Amino acid sequence: MKPKFLSFTAVLSLVTLVVSPHLQAASESWKEDIDGFWDDTTYWAGGTIPGSVGGTTSTNVATFEVALTQNRDVYADPDRNIGGLTFSNTSGFGYIISGGPLKLSNGGIVQL
Repeated sequence: MKPKFLSFTAVLSLVTLVVSPHLQAASESWKEDIDGFWDDTTYWAGGTIPGSVGGTTSTNVATFEVALTQNRDVYADPDRNIGGLTFSNTSGFGYIISGGPLKLSNGGIVQL
């Protein structure tokens, strides 16, 4: 019986199917009472940056719910689009989202 070998294209396709979902953005929560850059994975609880750069179809929601000790700046990267923003439990302080522009896409909402 001859061994069967997968073609390079078949292997590459299989790897793409397995890895791609892990590279996509997802809904995430900002995890620190600290200023930071939106596109830095270390500030997001799951290590994934919510939203996408360019396009207008992101359904991801970015949640900001850390009890703050002062106002915090979050610098959005250019053309970031997000499906929604949720702010809660900010202890009387707020987040200042600057940079950007940060775009709400796919019928996006801001929830306070």
